[in-house]
Amino acid sequence: LLQPRSLAYDYYGNNLYITDVDKRAILACKPGLPSCITVFDQTTVTNPVDLALYAQEGLMYWIDPIESSIFIGSMDGNYSSTLKSNLVRPACLHIDATTKRLYWFDGLHNFIRTVHLDGSNDRIVVGHQLQRPITLLTFEDDIYWVGSHSVRSFNKFNGRSARTVLKDIPLLKDMAVNHPSLQTDYGNPCETSRCSHFCLLGLNGTYICACPDEFEFNSHTNSCTSIEMAELLVARSREILSIPLVSTGALEVSTLKTESMRNVGHLVYLSKSDEILYTDVTREGNNTLNLLTNRRTQPRSEVLLMDAGVVDSLAVDESSSVIYWVNKNTHQIHLASLNGERRLTFKIQQVNQPHALAIDPLSGFMFLFDVSTPVKIIKCFLDGTSCITLVSDINLTPDFLYYHKGNVYFRDRFREISFVPTDDRGSHGQSDIVNGAPITLAVYEDIMFWTQHDLNYIRCFNLEIERECRIETDKSSMRDLVIAVKTTLANTSCSENNGGCHHICIPLPHNVRCLCSDGYILHSDFKKCVLYQDKESRSCEGLSFKCKNERCVSQSLFCDGEDDCGDNSDETGDLCPAGICKEGEHKCSSNRCIPGSAVCDGIKNCHDGSDEASCTTVPNHCKQTDLACSLSCISQEALCDGYDDCVNGEDERNCSQSHCPPEQYQCLDGQCLNTTALCDNIQDCTGKDEANCSKKVSCTKFQCSQVCTDTLSGPTCSCHKGFQLVGKTICQDVDECSRENGGCSQKCLNKKGTHQCWCVAGYTLGMDQHGCKANGPRPYLIVGTHLGIRNVSLASKMSQLSLATHSAPKHIDMNGNTSEIYWTEYGMFKNTMTLLSSKGARWEVHGDINGIAVDWITNNVYITQVFNKEGRLQIYNNQYHKTLLAEQNWVPKEIVLHPNTSLMFWLSFNGVDKLEKSWMDGLQHQELVRLASGSKPMALAIDHATERLYWLSASTVTIETCKLDGTQKFSVTYHLSSTIYAMDVFEGLAYLTDLNDSAVVKLNTYDTMHTEPKIRTMSGLGPIKVVHRLKQPIRYNPCQELNCLFLCVLIPYGGRCLCHEDYVDLTNSRCTGEIFNGEKPCSLNCLNGGECKWSILEYCSCPPGYNGRFCDMVIKKSETNGGSKPWLVGLLVAVIVVVIVLIAVVLIVIYKKKSRLLVRSIRFTDPKFTIGKSDDEEGLVHDISFNETSPLDEVSKKDSDNDPDWWKRLICLVPKGPHQTNNQHFVMSNAALGEHST
Repeated sequence: LLQPRSLAYDYYGNNLYITDVDKRAILACKPGLPSCITVFDQTTVTNPVDLALYAQEGLMYWIDPIESSIFIGSMDGNYSSTLKSNLVRPACLHIDATTKRLYWFDGLHNFIRTVHLDGSNDRIVVGHQLQRPITLLTFEDDIYWVGSHSVRSFNKFNGRSARTVLKDIPLLKDMAVNHPSLQTDYGNPCETSRCSHFCLLGLNGTYICACPDEFEFNSHTNSCTSIEMAELLVARSREILSIPLVSTGALEVSTLKTESMRNVGHLVYLSKSDEILYTDVTREGNNTLNLLTNRRTQPRSEVLLMDAGVVDSLAVDESSSVIYWVNKNTHQIHLASLNGERRLTFKIQQVNQPHALAIDPLSGFMFLFDVSTPVKIIKCFLDGTSCITLVSDINLTPDFLYYHKGNVYFRDRFREISFVPTDDRGSHGQSDIVNGAPITLAVYEDIMFWTQHDLNYIRCFNLEIERECRIETDKSSMRDLVIAVKTTLANTSCSENNGGCHHICIPLPHNVRCLCSDGYILHSDFKKCVLYQDKESRSCEGLSFKCKNERCVSQSLFCDGEDDCGDNSDETGDLCPAGICKEGEHKCSSNRCIPGSAVCDGIKNCHDGSDEASCTTVPNHCKQTDLACSLSCISQEALCDGYDDCVNGEDERNCSQSHCPPEQYQCLDGQCLNTTALCDNIQDCTGKDEANCSKKVSCTKFQCSQVCTDTLSGPTCSCHKGFQLVGKTICQDVDECSRENGGCSQKCLNKKGTHQCWCVAGYTLGMDQHGCKANGPRPYLIVGTHLGIRNVSLASKMSQLSLATHSAPKHIDMNGNTSEIYWTEYGMFKNTMTLLSSKGARWEVHGDINGIAVDWITNNVYITQVFNKEGRLQIYNNQYHKTLLAEQNWVPKEIVLHPNTSLMFWLSFNGVDKLEKSWMDGLQHQELVRLASGSKPMALAIDHATERLYWLSASTVTIETCKLDGTQKFSVTYHLSSTIYAMDVFEGLAYLTDLNDSAVVKLNTYDTMHTEPKIRTMSGLGPIKVVHRLKQPIRYNPCQELNCLFLCVLIPYGGRCLCHEDYVDLTNSRCTGEIFNGEKPCSLNCLNGGECKWSILEYCSCPPGYNGRFCDMVIKKSETNGGSKPWLVGLLVAVIVVVIVLIAVVLIVIYKKKSRLLVRSIRFTDPKFTIGKSDDEEGLVHDISFNETSPLDEVSKKDSDNDPDWWKRLICLVPKGPHQTNNQHFVMSNAALGEHST
């Protein structure tokens, strides 16, 4: 799906109908099946949003806001029409099946309207002006208006009887009504159908059988036959992933793997033979070209070419059966026949350092990067002649080239995927498509796919609608990818009889060119190849052997039993004595000698495969880091990975961690057994399945699903451990993982009758089979104290002062990659705090800092602060900073980061306590969890291994936790102290600082019954952080390539440049515009008359006699020059100010004793102001009455009417105390009265 907007369930046909705006389609999907069918495509619908079904008549209705209409259609897709047109912002379509009426929200007047299902009798139901709802529902006599935080109901016939059903609830997304009366059986025609996949209801009780988009319908059998789909093939280390490209539906990722795969790099799909050409590296380090055959049954790998060099780019012209590749080390272009028999190397005169390569055989062109300065994209004939430059730019990144439909795709250093047309010399210019840093790229049916470093999904981009998408694979380290689709190959001039060429045929735009293998030259007929006969001295490069005919062949082919020279000079008896191999070598059947370590290693090193024949014993030549199978060697990582890497599968035996499906049981020998075979008195796997079985007592007339016991009161059913009794006889599996994660510190797998804890990569399951310990060195703590920041060893419990601070740190965090510590202190000036780093960085921040977090990938520091009642979330790096979010009366608190997903999370309060999240650039800001009222959350922490957030609830003094998406929330109950200051979490353990006990406390978050001892007692405790490499997982940093002028932040699909706070944000994000010209107020608190000004940064312009960042330093003048003593002036000013303040306080006290309050009451009396207002809204002030003895009574109404200067005399009447020297003014105003009211 691209952008699903609405769904509706057809309970008669068991189909789920979905509208997808970006696909411009209405789809039907079958729950439980991986595929869907398109009911209406873009030829019928433009922008389908809200959808409603009336299955009783086979009708569907949908809103199209672009067409401003409501449409009606049949559920089988055979009929559609406009029901209502010329609407304005219609939304929230709903059908009331009982009254057969259609309801929707009118966005023009904010009314709820209704019509009959045929479009007649259009009327307004609720005429009150309402906010736009999320959805509308009807049930019985009511219509429900569902808002984001509340639900209201009205009478669906007259719109009266308004009431609030729900209020003050978390963010609502949708709502539905469930009741048996809503799913009445009217006679379902699909019940008697024999459709194999889809039964779609039509009009007048009809139906049709339909097939998913990737199937063909057989009308004779009413069944669907699958057709061959396009696939995405992805290289991934020791395997190749196969992902079918279904138009819509569930993706099923399968694996193609052979024992010889070591390090799969580049891929090419061969459509003619349905095979895969790929590059690999042998155990000895040889770079090879390999062929994967039988991929749909039993995949097999064959070495096609040895010594291919470091392959930088790979392409195949199937019309001429020629392989093209670039050697990264030698900067040479190589060609070989697809059967591996012919091979040649050639150099293009106009290209100095060829890199990535792509070909267009149909047109006869190749495209490649020349990485000499400046970097160029060059277009040549396939034989390397007639080259022209398409693009020349120093900002090009020569990672890959991809040709598709007249365009060459590449990327630049600004992480933009771009293309250039190939039909001329680049006069069209370079066109940017989307931001990304692909390893490689492929295009299929206007959808671009690419892999990217450190992503466990494939990114994609729809070129037609210009929208991003992704394919979830949960696989890391993905490399090259190609499209695999069976197509009819277009014929070229080389397709028939190899173009008449003896060796290799190259198709050119208007003819062909024949090329010869290395060591051969073209005959005068330009077709045939003959041995090179030049008698002049000729040397061979590299590790090559010079034949008598002057031909050069690889030394690996010397004395291998085959005539590689063509004159047998590499196999002569004087050079190859009787086929005798050296000590430590193995002799092939062809007399070739290979290293002994190559025998029985799973790779055919002898041409006839004799080195892998009759391998029955365990090899004794495996490396210390490898494991020996009966026939080959495998790496340690392949042990117990769920795959049979050894031929006989011995690497998957005796594994402590089960690889059986959840519904099966694993025997001691690794065999998977159905749980129904347990305790059936039949030994299915070495008797273990019959151990510890409950003794069954005869219950001849009573059937229990598990255990039956005869008692005095009759038969009683019970269940095995891990099951619970439902009713009296049925045992149902208990999902232990659904409650507090099954007591597992990381991952929990529910099984029939039990569950299993397991750990993510980098951790090992502990002895208790529940906790996970990090591999490698033990973690340690950094703790803020009143003296500074201390390191605390979790192994020895010893601590030492690592960093002395000016005052007690309030918050701390650390970048583990650079060992740089960040902390906050109270600032030198009023209402300021200081953010500092152990490497000398310092930022003065106005207001209170409530939390800090460092992004260890980009080294950006995020802070949450409050200044002048405005909450802010800001980013700092070097001398630059930027406000990402700001809101009045908003209090953001502790913050944590998840750079791998480019998300940040923080606690906040703006009337309610919340857990919020956004992208790391501040976009996509949303509420994640609305917390209980008055919970006072604090001390937010994140566990990257479990993908969970933890925080303390100060009101209940408990630890709360939830997943990163806000789900699976539960409490970890402890009797905690109410003086906890800070917390961090790692390895399932929470580390807290307790101000009352002056101790660091360790708690178990997954097993509250297990108590942990206190770690260390220290005075003046504050913030705390756990330090370990797994606490900060490393990922690829896209900001390294963006070259941002000021700031760069991570976002889900890469990185984003941000301008400094002083600059206007421009669309190009390069910050090349002008800075603010005095429009933005300075934030520096300049002292001693200093003025805040702008330059590249804000600064204080100091008056004479002062300097410093805040004009806080006095410039001392020499006493010999008659310098004054400014401290005396300062002292005198201070004394004067104190005297004035004391006098003012005394005067106010005297005045209050002698005066009474003027205003006695303010009330609203004019009913005309309440028209159109709700009861709980206040009108304008109209009537004001005063106390009886106020001096204001001296001004009569008559005076105020006749005397326009009555207010001046009113001021004079304010009483003066004996010590008052100035008039005190009392002013009230009410502009709404339209008369004198002061």
